[in-house]
Amino acid sequence: MVKVKHRYLLAEVIYDDPMTRNTATDLDIRNAIMNKVGMLHGDLGHASTQSSLQVKVCDSIFSVVVLRVASDALNYVSSSIPFVVSVGNSDAILRVLFQGSSMRTVEKKLIDFNLKLFYAKLQRKPHGDESNALRTAIARVTGSNVSHIKL
Repeated sequence: MVKVKHRYLLAEVIYDDPMTRNTATDLDIRNAIMNKVGMLHGDLGHASTQSSLQVKVCDSIFSVVVLRVASDALNYVSSSIPFVVSVGNSDAILRVLFQGSSMRTVEKKLIDFNLKLFYAKLQRKPHGDESNALRTAIARVTGSNVSHIKL
C-alpha cells in the first residue's frame, strides 16, 4: 500500500466587510473551495480533491486557514483558490501565503505572519494599554525564542 503524500497551504481570508470577519467556519471554507474546483476542473478535479481536502486550522482572529490536500490534487486546489469570491454568507477572497510539505514549516510561516501583523500594529504607535498588550502578544508568539523580539 502506498502512503498518500500531503501538502499544506497557508491562506488568508480577506473579507469585504470587516464586521463579518469571524463568521466563516472551516466547513464554509472547504465548501467554497470545493465548489470552485468543481466549476473549474469538472468531475475529475472534484473527485480527486474531495477525499483529501481538509481545513486543519481555521483561525478567525487573524483570518488565516491551513489546508491539507493530497499532492496529486494540489494543482486543482491551488489554481481554484484565486477564484473564490464568497465564503459562507459573506463576500471574501482567499490569498495563498505559503505552500509547504509539512505542518511544521507552515507553523513557522504562520508565526512569522503573526509577528509581522503585531509589529505593523506596534509601529502605528498605539497608546498605553494597547501597546502593552501588543508587546505581551509578541512575547507570547515568540515563546522562548527571545531573539525575534524587536521592542
